[in-house]
Amino acid sequence: MRSAKGTAHSVLEVGRTNDGFVIRVEGRGSMHESPGLRAFVIQALETASTVRLTVDLSECEYLDSTFLGCLVGLHSKFNPGGSHRLQVAGSDDKLRELFGPSGLQRILPRTTCADGAVNEWLAVPAADLDRDELGRHLIDCHRRLAAVGGPQAETFAAIADQIESEISPARR
Repeated sequence: MRSAKGTAHSVLEVGRTNDGFVIRVEGRGSMHESPGLRAFVIQALETASTVRLTVDLSECEYLDSTFLGCLVGLHSKFNPGGSHRLQVAGSDDKLRELFGPSGLQRILPRTTCADGAVNEWLAVPAADLDRDELGRHLIDCHRRLAAVGGPQAETFAAIADQIESEISPARR
C-alpha cells in the first residue's frame, strides 16, 4: 500500500471492542509484522477465555507466507473444536485475493466486518526477536502452511527445511 507521499507502509493497530480486540492490518502483513501479531494475540487470548479477537484485513494489500502461517498457528491454538475466538474480517473478494491458492478461506473463521466499535487505535508493538527466534518463527509458520495441504504444501515444507538448515547447521 502506498501513502499519500508514495511510500510503501505497513501498519498494525489494535482497538478494544465490547468482547475483546480488533487488530487492523493496513498495507502489508509480512514476516516483520507477524511476530508482533502473534505476541499480542497470545497475550490477549490467554488472559481470559471469553475474549474474542478479529484480525481485520479489509485494508490489507498483501500477506506473505509467514503472516499466513502465523494466522494458521493462532487459529490452531485458539479455535479448538470449532470455536471462533480468533477470526479474520474482510470481504470474500479481499480474503480470496490475500489467501490466494492457500485455501485458508476454508479454514479460518471469518466475518465480513470487524464487530464492535473502536474508539481509539494503538500501534501493535513489534516483537524483538533475535536471529534464532525469528528463524524458529519462520519455520513454524511455514510448517503450519505445509500441514494445511494444497498446491503449495511442498514448497512451504521446503522453505521450512531450508531455514532450519541455515540456522541449525549442525543438523545437516
